[in-house]
Amino acid sequence: MSTLFVVQNDTHAKNFNIMAREAVARGEAVSILLLDGATHESTQRFFDESLNPLIRHVEQTSNAFYRSGNMCRARTCLQFRAWARETIGTFDHVVLGNDGALQKIIVKAARARSANCRVSVVLDGLLTREKGLRALTKRRLQRLAENLNLDALFPSTVGISCLIDDITVMHTSVADVLRFHGSKAQDIVVAPLPRHAAIRATARRYESGKTRILFLGGAYLWHNEQVGHSRQVEDFSAFCEFATRSTDVECRLRIHPRDDISIYRQLDSARLQVGGSENSLEHDLAWADIVVASRSSGLFDAMLAGRRVFVYTAHFPLPNDDTFFSSLPSVSTFEELRK
Repeated sequence: MSTLFVVQNDTHAKNFNIMAREAVARGEAVSILLLDGATHESTQRFFDESLNPLIRHVEQTSNAFYRSGNMCRARTCLQFRAWARETIGTFDHVVLGNDGALQKIIVKAARARSANCRVSVVLDGLLTREKGLRALTKRRLQRLAENLNLDALFPSTVGISCLIDDITVMHTSVADVLRFHGSKAQDIVVAPLPRHAAIRATARRYESGKTRILFLGGAYLWHNEQVGHSRQVEDFSAFCEFATRSTDVECRLRIHPRDDISIYRQLDSARLQVGGSENSLEHDLAWADIVVASRSSGLFDAMLAGRRVFVYTAHFPLPNDDTFFSSLPSVSTFEELRK
């Protein structure tokens, strides 16, 4: 049995580090491909040193793939396709963290060498239903692009690629969304993800005499979502104002690891700690009593860690009724957290 793990970001790395260790212990042949060269991430630090000999890297690109324009991404995909056809070996199993453009190219290169190669996705995150004519048109165009072998060049909906055999998700709402979007996967399994064991281990927090509130940010700029970024800036400003006038609580703002923390450094003050990837999510959850976010899947992690969790709704629309977020209590002002 030979398995290829394809790593795009830190959560993929944390899950696949555990899965790769287990596969090696079973005697399987394991290879780990980091997309850092294309995404300009830094994920090797999440892997055990014993796995380093199994790690390979893609070629470095001039621009981070997901922060590039459409034409730049298309050129990168064409170059990456040639690289993958030449480089990707023969595998029985390919494990992905999502089915993005680069992952599709890798899977097709693997299946060109082994048609029966099984493709699994470990989807570490939460999804919402994309409704309306525009969303439906996007999914139909994705199917058309798949038939023309151009799917890597077009925007896609997560988890519905016809290349996927099975998907593991962390909440039933994610499975429901995938089915609503028309996922072709034969199996969609709801199960704890490998890294969740470490999250549960944070249930005992660092003691403090004051209530500690952690606000989790998202990676809107990384996804080129300007509207979401603007709303997030309003969220952060409101949280900063709350922290400044509140002496009975401690406040920390966690910038998403794929966001640009330099944009928010001016918010850092004696009353508000601003941090990013220098601390792990597990570390920040161990610090907090209350965890708040507008859309972050980190709220699921906070719930696993036994924290009080809230959805902040002042600047983002209310969560859809069929999502994990809709099951959580919500606040429109931070003062409500004192109740």
